[in-house]
Amino acid sequence: MSEEKYIQVTVSCSSDVEAVALVKLLLSQRLVACGQIIDSMQSFYRWQGQIASANECLLLLKTKEALFERIEQEILTQHSYDVPEIIATPLVALSKPYKKWIDEETI
Repeated sequence: MSEEKYIQVTVSCSSDVEAVALVKLLLSQRLVACGQIIDSMQSFYRWQGQIASANECLLLLKTKEALFERIEQEILTQHSYDVPEIIATPLVALSKPYKKWIDEETI
């Protein structure tokens, strides 16, 4: 049996209201163990051939790699952006109690 892999999923959101709604949905479905919202950042990006900017917040989700596709689908369904940022970063080192907690809180 292969060892479980863990990730942090980063999602930029248009507001803390959107971020809270997403994290509560994902928690209720046991797809993530926790979510942290970093409020108020300014993003600059290219969109439809123009340079744009927006005030956003950042949602950080802790979960198992095996759940990424389900998380991605939920975010794509609920998110206000046409192309939301959904990026998974491997968590290469976690304490044993934290791993156990993620395992217990996710499906």
